[in-house]
Amino acid sequence: MKAVSISTFSLFNAARSAIARNQSRLADIGVEVSTGRHADVGRSLGIETARDLDMRGSIADLESLQASNGIVATRLGQTQTALTAIADLADGFMQTVVTAGQGSGNGELLKSDAKSRLASLGELLSTTSNGAFVFGGTNVTTPPLNDYFAVPSTAGKAAVDGAFTATFGIAPSDLGVAGITATQMKSYLDGAFA
Repeated sequence: MKAVSISTFSLFNAARSAIARNQSRLADIGVEVSTGRHADVGRSLGIETARDLDMRGSIADLESLQASNGIVATRLGQTQTALTAIADLADGFMQTVVTAGQGSGNGELLKSDAKSRLASLGELLSTTSNGAFVFGGTNVTTPPLNDYFAVPSTAGKAAVDGAFTATFGIAPSDLGVAGITATQMKSYLDGAFA
């Protein structure tokens, strides 16, 4: 029988290296508990690491798609709400026109209602979703319709007023507009206004 000597240095180092290994493993376990993932994917999964990375990429792509779909759903909901309100505006104005046509309304009521509804239409067409105008087309950073009654006047209003004055010889706000016949107005709308 052979006697084996064990030095105190070996005993001392064995305990110290076990403590170091356990501390390292404890740090890895802490990472795994807090993140829900392996601390060292390569060591844990081996050759399955590539599959894990592919899965993570697919998950990130799907989460991105889900987020963008949520934005689109919000934008479509706001668009639908605005379109419903626009249809209600048109229906209400049609009722006002029918009432005025039956003789129970006057021109000032019709003019006031049209102006109010045009302003509301402008507000509805300027609906935004996440900073983008939903009716802005490809240029979502610019409002699709300028306020026609803004002060100072927009270029569109100035052009319409100019064409009206050139055709009839009076401004649109002049009291003489009451003398314009339906035929003259149709000719203006089909000609200079168009």
